[in-house]
Amino acid sequence: SRRRRASSRCRRPQRSASAAAVGMPRGRGGGHANRRLSATLALALALGAAGAPALRRRSTLAQLDSAARGAPEGFAHLLETLGKFKSFASASQQSAVARLQQEREALEVSAQQIGNDEVKLALQQSVTSNKATVKQMSRIYSSMTNFSDIMGDLLRTAGGNQQSSCEAVTCGDHASCTTTTEGASCVCNEGYVGLGQDCHPPPEFLPHRLIAGSATTSAVEMQVAVFHGDKIAVVFRDAVQGDVGRVIVGAVRAAGVADLSPPEQFTAGAGKAFAPVVIGTGGKRLVIAWRDAERTGACWMRGARLGGTSIRGADLAITWGEPVNFCKEQAHKMALVPLPQNRFALVFADKTVQENVGFLPGMPAAGDSFGNSLLASVSEQGGISIAGRFRFLDAAVCRLEGTKVTPT
Repeated sequence: SRRRRASSRCRRPQRSASAAAVGMPRGRGGGHANRRLSATLALALALGAAGAPALRRRSTLAQLDSAARGAPEGFAHLLETLGKFKSFASASQQSAVARLQQEREALEVSAQQIGNDEVKLALQQSVTSNKATVKQMSRIYSSMTNFSDIMGDLLRTAGGNQQSSCEAVTCGDHASCTTTTEGASCVCNEGYVGLGQDCHPPPEFLPHRLIAGSATTSAVEMQVAVFHGDKIAVVFRDAVQGDVGRVIVGAVRAAGVADLSPPEQFTAGAGKAFAPVVIGTGGKRLVIAWRDAERTGACWMRGARLGGTSIRGADLAITWGEPVNFCKEQAHKMALVPLPQNRFALVFADKTVQENVGFLPGMPAAGDSFGNSLLASVSEQGGISIAGRFRFLDAAVCRLEGTKVTPT
């Protein structure tokens, strides 16, 4: 008799793994339905996270509806679990954002107190990266909470609580309501991504502010260069700061997030920079060319190396070479073309200078205009070496643009 009782206890049915995993109540005949509902919910989560088409969403909805008729308690439990997941995501977002804000404040205080310019630049870069991380993390947690809302609506719809018309549905920004055989639902408008309640442009198309919160800069005549795979350089003339030339360098990370350095002046002293142009080379070198007056200006170019320091986190620090004056009487935009081995070609309008033989000796007279160019290289220290000059047209030129046709 004792052996029979022990054998009976050993043969007692075990609680299903799927029911135990999500804490579902085990009722009469509910084990199979709960397992079916758990597997179907996993499919729904996978399709929802991947942004599945409406056809697969309707198929999943039908499976949820079928599972709901066999496990009503499981549906209520899943809705409760989704609510806890949403609360967890919201609390985690607040905690993470608060921690990152504390780190940013500490970095900003250190940047103000440090005396070393390179270390200060590295700290400022860390502050910029911290701000980008806060935005990216907030977007991720918002997507988690919105996904919880969408899945809750999906479960309630499968349970028979669907809205029959769009009049009873409120969609998020950049979304529209549509009526299907399962009821009304929200879909993102064309050009936006999301789950109907959190529609937003793809990260690659989101704008990035070049100069955060600055009212003392007016960027005009802006030009952008992309180089070394993920590096960018932006040059412009600051119209409210005496027309000085400034450059911003950065690195573009995944999902379109850009780490940008603070603006740095590339003109010496109070020198002006009209129509600046910039290129980058495969060796992370920069070359900027400009003229120092709107008309009859002198031509200047300056080289630099990006990340030329051993300080950790200062990969956007710039090591400058000396400015080089290579022509005068300039009034037109120039063009730069990057070449292999840290070389470059510069194309510009030029003219011959003649001496007056009349009343004002030494004053330049109008010379012959022609198209000129030069081939040069930029060293590891940012210095520029001119290899030669080459006239390409014996006539006046203006509004020059250049592009590289072959890799070499």
